[in-house]
Amino acid sequence: MTKKIIRICNGLLPLFIFLSSSVVAQQGSSFFARPLELERDVQFWIRVYTEIDTDSGFIHDSKNLGVVYRTVRFSAGMKAGDRSRQTRSAVNVIESALQALATGKRDGLSRSEQMVLALWPKQVSNDE
Repeated sequence: MTKKIIRICNGLLPLFIFLSSSVVAQQGSSFFARPLELERDVQFWIRVYTEIDTDSGFIHDSKNLGVVYRTVRFSAGMKAGDRSRQTRSAVNVIESALQALATGKRDGLSRSEQMVLALWPKQVSNDE
C-alpha cells in the first residue's frame, strides 16, 4: 500500500510542478510587481550585467543610477593599482565637470562639462 501511494505521489509531483509553472508564466511580470520608482535602478543593473565585464566598469551618479558618465575599460591583465589610477583619473574629470556645472555655469563649457550636462534633463537643477 505504501509503495502504491509513493508511486502516485511521484506521478503527481511533475504534474503539480508543470501546472504551477504555467500559472506563473500566465501571470507574467504582474506576478512579481516592480514598483515604478525602482525602474531606473533596475535598468541600471540590467546594463551592468549585460554591458560590462570584469575588465570594465561604469562611472555613474551616486544618487541617480540612470546617469552613467562613462564606461572605463581596462587592458586584460592590468594590475589593480593601474586600474585604480585610470579610474581615479576619469572620476576626477567628471567631478571637476560636476563642480563647474553646480556653480550654474552653462556657457563656455569644456567637452567634459558638455558631456556631463547632456546626460541630465534640460531643466536639471543644481540640487540634483
